[in-house]
Amino acid sequence: MAWISYTGGDLAAFEAAYPEAVVVVSENDVARAALDFDDRTCRINVRAIEHQKVTEYRALTLDTAERLKAGVAAFGKKRLELSYMDSSYGEHSASCPHLIGTERTAAISRANEVDGYTLTVTESTTAWSGAVSGEYVEYSFTGAGSATMGDVSVSWGHSA
Repeated sequence: MAWISYTGGDLAAFEAAYPEAVVVVSENDVARAALDFDDRTCRINVRAIEHQKVTEYRALTLDTAERLKAGVAAFGKKRLELSYMDSSYGEHSASCPHLIGTERTAAISRANEVDGYTLTVTESTTAWSGAVSGEYVEYSFTGAGSATMGDVSVSWGHSA
């Protein structure tokens, strides 16, 4: 079998040139608790859905795998800064680091004994329905309630 020796562009260009070498191994949605804050005056809960996708780029030379791996943007998640104003207890703030956006990791593995390699790219995305720019996303609220912004659900209120 001939291994793919590619010196062109990024992963998207590779996918267009060699679609038969690209295999989506899995796609999963993972629900997680990002924050359970309760200081006995107020509570803030944050739940998020992460969309995870694992893609393999197969039948590569080592040089091609290394070149494609170098082009994978590894980290793009931003923190969510929460601000809760309560007339009785003042302002409370909390932070959910590395929550919103996309994170990619890449790993090269040897596929066989005759110098074939596989690049595995794992992508994790949590979307926010509002504007996302800068180093973090801000969300402020008062009273008691809940809201869903894309893949992130926030609830808040007085502690029981």
